[in-house]
Amino acid sequence: MKYIELKETAVFTGAGALGGLFAWLQGLTSSATQSVPAAIATAMLGGALAAGVGIYLLAASDTAQLRRCLFFAVLLGISWEPVLASGKNLVTQTVLKQDVADLKQATNALNAAGGGASTEEIAKATAQATEVVRNLPAIAAPELKTEAREALLKALSTLQAAVPANPEAVHGVSEVARTAAEVGTPQVKSAAVVVLESLATDAQLKPEVNASAKESLNGLR
Repeated sequence: MKYIELKETAVFTGAGALGGLFAWLQGLTSSATQSVPAAIATAMLGGALAAGVGIYLLAASDTAQLRRCLFFAVLLGISWEPVLASGKNLVTQTVLKQDVADLKQATNALNAAGGGASTEEIAKATAQATEVVRNLPAIAAPELKTEAREALLKALSTLQAAVPANPEAVHGVSEVARTAAEVGTPQVKSAAVVVLESLATDAQLKPEVNASAKESLNGLR
């Protein structure tokens, strides 16, 4: 990074810190439980961070417009708490989107293996599915949430198809159901339970596989 860019960033974050201080002076920050020095430091640091997050991440501002960005940085500093919350949410959604993409990739790999699905491939698909289930309540974007649910349904279907070749897939479906029950995602839990019920009564499967699915169902009740 060039010196001029570092200087520019320092100016913007300094303006944000000034905005954070102004917010504290106006009583706009939640600092009731802090001492005055700690509250001022928190507000100024929050303002500086908010200026960086707002200018470079959220708004992707044209920093060549120096005066505009300076005033924008001050405003970001004044509203540093919601700005940082928005930045955190953006990062969270980006991570969750990658989790969904990883689940799709693991599911496709398991599906491509067909009757030769390995325990490692099943474990990977299961781990990705449970990770998406665990984070599903945190997904704010409706489109991403729908995409995540569809990816989970496909993963469950793929795990079910892998059971005849590798009964370890029953454990995968069970883990998805258990995780869904823990985090409170009834739609995913219900879909996993339907798969387990089908596996428990499928006469074409070995009796021990039916028994494993029944045991998993009993553990969910």
